[in-house]
Amino acid sequence: MLARFLAVSSLIALNPAFISCAVAQAAPPPKDLTTSGIAQHGIVDASGIWPTTTIDVCWRSKATLYVAEKQLTKDAVTSNLHDNIAGNRYSFGDVWPPCDNVKKARIEIIISDAQAYSNIGYQTSGTGYNRVGVPTKVFLDFTFVKWNANCAKPTYYRTTCIQNIAVHEFMHSIGFLHEQLNPDLPKKDPYCYSIYKGEIANDFHGVDPIIITSYDPDSQVNYCNNIYGRPPKLSLKDITTYKVLVAATLTRTRPTPWGGP
Repeated sequence: MLARFLAVSSLIALNPAFISCAVAQAAPPPKDLTTSGIAQHGIVDASGIWPTTTIDVCWRSKATLYVAEKQLTKDAVTSNLHDNIAGNRYSFGDVWPPCDNVKKARIEIIISDAQAYSNIGYQTSGTGYNRVGVPTKVFLDFTFVKWNANCAKPTYYRTTCIQNIAVHEFMHSIGFLHEQLNPDLPKKDPYCYSIYKGEIANDFHGVDPIIITSYDPDSQVNYCNNIYGRPPKLSLKDITTYKVLVAATLTRTRPTPWGGP
């Protein structure tokens, strides 16, 4: 089954050429997901819900060259997507080693001098009884030479870019879709909609998308929220969405779509 991807925006605009080649069919949701009555926020793809809260992470290719950047990435992800979350949560492990050649369900980070992007949630290959988990891939850029050059300097700004992009992409890797896909965007933020409406049309909208709150302008996965230049921080709705995903993992239930108004 082919993977599906989402990217983080540059400071100016999304690269439409990437979207046209990266959007692909995703794996179907687990067959035992049923409807849940949990109160929710955010936009998620139910087809990418992980079957476990313990998710291994490893590094591929050029990662051995970027010791400081690797630590910035790990610290930002661990802090925002584990340490600062109360109650049940996803665990990404204390050690992120180099990847071996085994194809299994985990998050694999690839360093590339290109636009950052990620698979959406849990990935599988095969069908029926032959369906198995395969790596969820996260592509990160630490140089900002060919993409998002505004992040290259000064040092503090480059640091916050690395941290924020890492958290953004890892949110995709556990099932978050872009918040600007919320249909409330045109009326809630018409200016932002006027800038991104073309990219929204070409964005990956999920295989089993669930819109579960009104528009969240402060989401870490919202292009309309300038996440650069400050430490990463999940919005209150991001945190609630995260908890819904964890609950869906633990209970094997499909989150209920938001009911309005």
